[in-house]
Amino acid sequence: MSMISISCKSEPLSFGTTIMPNDDFPQRRADAVLEVGSLARGLRILVEISSARGGLSLAELARACEIPKPTAHRLAKVLMQRGFLRVDEITADYVLGFRFFDFGLSMGFIEDIRSVARPVLLDLSEKVHHLCSLALMDVPDVLTLLRASSTSAPKVGGAVGGRMPLHSTGAGKAMLAKLPEDRRTELINSLTLTRRTYKTIVTQRELKREISQVEADGFGLADEENDVGIRSIAAALQPTSHGCTLAIAITVPSFAVSKSELHTFEKPLLSAAATLTSLLELESKRMF
Repeated sequence: MSMISISCKSEPLSFGTTIMPNDDFPQRRADAVLEVGSLARGLRILVEISSARGGLSLAELARACEIPKPTAHRLAKVLMQRGFLRVDEITADYVLGFRFFDFGLSMGFIEDIRSVARPVLLDLSEKVHHLCSLALMDVPDVLTLLRASSTSAPKVGGAVGGRMPLHSTGAGKAMLAKLPEDRRTELINSLTLTRRTYKTIVTQRELKREISQVEADGFGLADEENDVGIRSIAAALQPTSHGCTLAIAITVPSFAVSKSELHTFEKPLLSAAATLTSLLELESKRMF
């Protein structure tokens, strides 16, 4: 049996050797930047059309997105090809496409949460005679999922689907306090603490101190920190299998309820939060 010997000797690299760069790297980098820019503009188009509710014409779309009409038309055409946009048959405006129906089905658990929470919030509102809402943490915002108020509750602004900053709302503070300490610190450090009113907390140090107090109390307060004339008290739910950070908030006009009087809502609020936590956990087990 003959043996075949293969010798693999590498030649040393001399100082005079020139390593040629990848010639197409600058072009690939430019293409990547262009793709990211197009993606950002495409997402902006979807956000603007969604906010408009009734749809937007090409001119309105270009103006809202601050891009030339030819660019808006090109991006809209791509989104239509993918099913994310369509043209309304009556108005000829651009509206969201039926592809979003698929996304809606995949987010069906949100509607499950709303259905379970609705009677709990209505019961709480009947007890406190003020607006009650369910909020979800969607960093850096608080997203309102549900609102409920008794017939005797004073009218307060806002709407389902509305967003407010985490740092200036009772619900936001309550949900921040529910996070593990390392995650909470990381998140607070990443927030832009925009001043909403003269009472808004605008430094990370002060917000961390406030959230530590919220954690100790079990509820968060906002004293005209997001809107002048509005106060709120909120309690976060215990984490459930849904994987969302949620909170129940009671919102009141400041002329009707003083800051000290907010504390009279603690007991029914904490009870409602505990009840909803249990119901959501049962619903999660039933579904999965």
